[in-house]
Amino acid sequence: MTKKISEFEANCIAGIDIGRTTTQVIICHISADQSIQILGAGSSMTKGLTKGEITDKAELMASIDRALSRAQFSASISPKSVITNIPDFGIQFAKSTGICVRQEQSEFITKEDKNNAINKAKQVIIHPSQTIIHAMAVEYKVDGASVEDPVGIEGHHVEANCHFLLCSQSHIKALQECYAQMGLHISGIVHDSLALQHVLLMPQERQEGGVIIDIGGQKTKVSVIRNNVLDTIVSIPIGGETVTNDIQICLKVKRQDAERLKIIYGNTCVSQVSASDMVQISTEEGQQTIKKRLLCQIIEARIEELLKLIRANCPDVMNTYNSIALTGDGALLAGLPEFIRKRLGRSVRHGLPNDMSADQGDETFPVALGAIFFACSSGAITYKSQKQTSRLKQLFGLIKP
Repeated sequence: MTKKISEFEANCIAGIDIGRTTTQVIICHISADQSIQILGAGSSMTKGLTKGEITDKAELMASIDRALSRAQFSASISPKSVITNIPDFGIQFAKSTGICVRQEQSEFITKEDKNNAINKAKQVIIHPSQTIIHAMAVEYKVDGASVEDPVGIEGHHVEANCHFLLCSQSHIKALQECYAQMGLHISGIVHDSLALQHVLLMPQERQEGGVIIDIGGQKTKVSVIRNNVLDTIVSIPIGGETVTNDIQICLKVKRQDAERLKIIYGNTCVSQVSASDMVQISTEEGQQTIKKRLLCQIIEARIEELLKLIRANCPDVMNTYNSIALTGDGALLAGLPEFIRKRLGRSVRHGLPNDMSADQGDETFPVALGAIFFACSSGAITYKSQKQTSRLKQLFGLIKP
């Protein structure tokens, strides 16, 4: 006999962030007015991934289950629907333009013409082994003139300039199989960058242009949101673990000691560290005392390289947009916002915007929470009344033309 689901339970959902080092889960309740209430959260170490690729489904499912169980315990509820990100393996960002000549029987551009232009843009870039996880129409033109919405406008042809996020079908299938075996229903798949924008950027920044620098364990992602869509994304193979590795090699300490030194004594701004400060370390040659500035110089050198690569790969971004939001475990380094502010000459903050209240966001689980925000804003998940709980519709993605 099927257990009856209450209206409250039917409107609870889990946001899941599968990172390369940590898996995070946040459980929320969606109210009738589409407001979001955080009920509980949990995390665990990620296993079963190799550089973002799913290499061991059993290990990955165990990682998700541990984080989910902790979130369920704190929330006192066990939702079966999830909004998930996708492990960042082989994700590609592409831009394409599709052009459609209007139907002969009409002088005006129709919705069908608009959709045909978008579909032609998809055909230009998609490979048989790939699938589109997000399709974003950035700009429409009718006979060469930019318009907000081409439908109903007199013209001969319509252009759709689109941005796409692509992923291999096998990667998506492996993720779907993991959740299916766990008895969980995927209500939507969201890329990290689109999830983060709803937690880290204010509406004005998402419209006018804001930059998110997500420093993970193994790499850094730089995303630009403009006109409420993903305008640019760049991946750089430097992350928090890279800094830890530098400390381990330079100071000849064990990896766990290098991580501890980075967290407790590390500072990206060497100028903030007194020349007289000393740190005790355990090296291969025994106990030693070093200047704290030496440790911080190692960190500063790698972050300096990271910023050079960001400037080289995103020159227009660094010269155009004033707001930069930092996130990710690697962004927790002391002095990092000040260091980036001085080097890039831009306003930099870590975590939530100043005018976002604690109940609107959670800076410790930004992707998991942002995925739920994105799903609500796109209409992928909506409030379900009691009449709807017995006939829930399955949604496999968050693609909107």
